[in-house]
Amino acid sequence: MTAEWRAQSNRSAVDHQALAAGADFDSPEFVEGMREWGWAVTVPAWPGRR
Repeated sequence: MTAEWRAQSNRSAVDHQALAAGADFDSPEFVEGMREWGWAVTVPAWPGRR
């Protein structure tokens, strides 16, 4: 994933551990990005892994 793509407001990386702990799925910025772009992408994230 390139830095340019990661900076897009319609992209979200979701940490499954944070979700399991009760974190919100979509941030307000991501919801706004969906509205702006008309579509969005959510990908799984594994903190600490490359």
